[in-house]
Order: sequence, then C-alpha cells, then structure tokens
Amino acid sequence: MKTKTPPQRLPERRRATFPIISVGDFGRDHWSTLAYIECINVDGSGTPALERMRCNPNRHPGLAEGRRGPRTEWQTSWSSHTKAGILITGHDDFDCVNDLEKAGLITVHGTGISPVYHLTTDGWRVVGILRQHKAGGKKYGDFVYPERREAVLA
Repeated sequence: MKTKTPPQRLPERRRATFPIISVGDFGRDHWSTLAYIECINVDGSGTPALERMRCNPNRHPGLAEGRRGPRTEWQTSWSSHTKAGILITGHDDFDCVNDLEKAGLITVHGTGISPVYHLTTDGWRVVGILRQHKAGGKKYGDFVYPERREAVLA
C-alpha cells in the first residue's frame, strides 16, 4: 500500500507578505513601475514584458518562470526602496504593482502569470504629472504624489 508523501512547506521568505506601501512613501521603484505601465498602455495592450520587471522568484515563482533569458538568484540589493530610502528586502516590481493597485492608480487584469495592467483615471492624471517631472530633468525618487484637488464650489 502506498502512503502519501506530505507536501513540502514553502520557504518562509516566499510566503512573506509586505504591508501595503502608502502612496506618500512611494520611491523611485514605484514611480518607475508606474511609468512603465503607462508605456505598455500607450504602446500596446497593457501586458508587461516580464523580463523588463524586477522579479523575486522566491515571491513570484510563476512570473519568474515566464521570463526569458538566464535565471538568476535574487539579490537583496535589487529590492525596492521607499521615498525615505528604506530598503524593503525582497520587494520587487510586482509588489510595487500591488501597491499601485491599492493606491487606486492601476487595475490588474489577466491571470497571475499573464497579467495585464491598466491605468485608472487618477493613474493617468498622476502619470502625466510624473512625465512633466521627468521632462524637467528630475528623478523618479524625488517625485511627490500630487494630491487630488477637488473643485471648490462657491
């Protein structure tokens, strides 16, 4: 009689979750990811080229398998930084996508291994201001989220 082998546990770091980074704490990695999402919406269907995104294979193994090119081990130095420069160990572009979605700047469609990203109305507003910021010779890391200004009725 055969006995079932219990499933192996996933490594702890793969199951790690990050708190959602607030839009006021977004650093260069979040803003450059938003700019990339704008490009794939303007130039295509919103489907990212997985090899162009930082992917921690310990956190997103399905997305890592979909990448073309040589396989590399994740290095901590590739992790995202907050606006204050704090390193979020293991945080990659797909984690930035989750934060952008929670901030209401994008919507995520498709599947877990074949995602499609679209900008929301607020995302288009913010990315327009982000482009002006970059056109002025400034860095993504220096960008400050522009709060929405509602029309004031007199």
